[in-house]
Amino acid sequence: MRRELARRIAFTIGALLLFRLGTQVPFVGMGAPGPSFSGEHVVRFSIFALGILPYLTAASSSGLFRWYRGA
Repeated sequence: MRRELARRIAFTIGALLLFRLGTQVPFVGMGAPGPSFSGEHVVRFSIFALGILPYLTAASSSGLFRWYRGA
């Protein structure tokens, strides 16, 4: 039980560190927001800020493509 708890805590800390590292990778083509945005609330737009939407789009597109081809 103790080893399992330590493994889960290590995994959680590792996932959080990976997420923090991923938020430092900037999204290409997006600079700092101009005055049209709401002040300094949005400072950096990173790849991890996209969330799960690109995955959902790719999964639904490939599913529709397979359905259309009749596979």
